Amino acid sequence: MNKNKKIDAEEIKEKFHFHLESDFAKELENATKLDVYDSFVFTVRDILIKKWLKSKKQYLSGNHKTVNYISMEFLIGQSLRNNLI
Repeated sequence: MNKNKKIDAEEIKEKFHFHLESDFAKELENATKLDVYDSFVFTVRDILIKKWLKSKKQYLSGNHKTVNYISMEFLIGQSLRNNLI
C-alpha cells in the first residue's frame, strides 16, 4: 500500500464481498446481519493490519522507544466506529 494512497469505497466493497463469499460462503442476499457485520469487520481489520505492519516495520528499523498500554475498557465496537471516520 502506497503511503499516500487512500482506500476508496469500491476497494472496500470488493474486500467486503470477498470476505462474505470466502469466509461465510454466502452472497449478500442470503447473508444474516451477523455475516454482514463479521465480513465488514474482517475488511476493516485487513486495512488496519497493513497500516499497522508498515508502522511497526518503520519503528523497528530505527532506534525508537515505544510505550504500550492495554486498557480493560477497550471497546471493539467503538474502535471500529472511530477507524471508519
